Amino acid sequence: MKNTFNTIRFTLLSLLMLFSVLQETFAQETPAATVEKPSLKPSTGEMGFGLKANGLRGLIWDNSFDSVTLQFRRVNSPTLTLRADLGLNFNNLKTSSEDVFPSGDTDYSENSERSFSLILAPGVERHFNGGRRVDPYVGAMVPLAFVGKTHYTNIDEYTLDNGDYSKNEVETTIPGGLGIGLDGVVGVNYFVFNRLSIGVEYIFGFSLASAKGKVESKTTTRVKTGTTAEIVTTTDNDGPDRKISSIHFGNRGVFGLNLNYYFGSKE
Repeated sequence: MKNTFNTIRFTLLSLLMLFSVLQETFAQETPAATVEKPSLKPSTGEMGFGLKANGLRGLIWDNSFDSVTLQFRRVNSPTLTLRADLGLNFNNLKTSSEDVFPSGDTDYSENSERSFSLILAPGVERHFNGGRRVDPYVGAMVPLAFVGKTHYTNIDEYTLDNGDYSKNEVETTIPGGLGIGLDGVVGVNYFVFNRLSIGVEYIFGFSLASAKGKVESKTTTRVKTGTTAEIVTTTDNDGPDRKISSIHFGNRGVFGLNLNYYFGSKE
């Protein structure tokens, strides 16, 4: 259902872009259109701020279509715009289940995952004349990625009706890493109002990512039987140092949807 909704949304936006292009072309070729309307595009020196809903595959992690990237732009000339994308990814997932048996015993399990990632992608755009509203462009970016450690926790606990229990908790830490890439960009903006645009963007390119460190593991077992005190056993199972590298070239995923607003003084 979610993929269907995203497809419909993208199709409607694409039709809007196509309609606007045809409308601008028709207006320019119509003899009666003698009065030229002012452009809604930003002028040289103006700054822009925007949001992009990504359906793109990142350097190391995967983004859903609903993840958001912050965008910053500066118009250097009618054809040249500087840009920088900033993407943050906080992942904090937890699932749990509990079974209660007729005897009164319970079986509880819990799984959680925590991670943090950041990507900064400076770049440049070359814009073409598309009329007062339509703004097609091509460009290039150099994404730099930082991926923090990923923490997993798995808990299994069995409790008897008399209060006795056995609890096993495993904490695993996966090392993070760094990434760098070179991306090509193809996109088009449509200025709905003065300085305010919506757009679509497609990215393809090359990326290199690496992670180095130990996979750290800690197991804690807690057992309580009868009137005896709880017995706690802790075991560390750190693995050897390891290095993982990956190289990718090609498609980054589906289109991203952009919303940008330009502000500031003009040169």
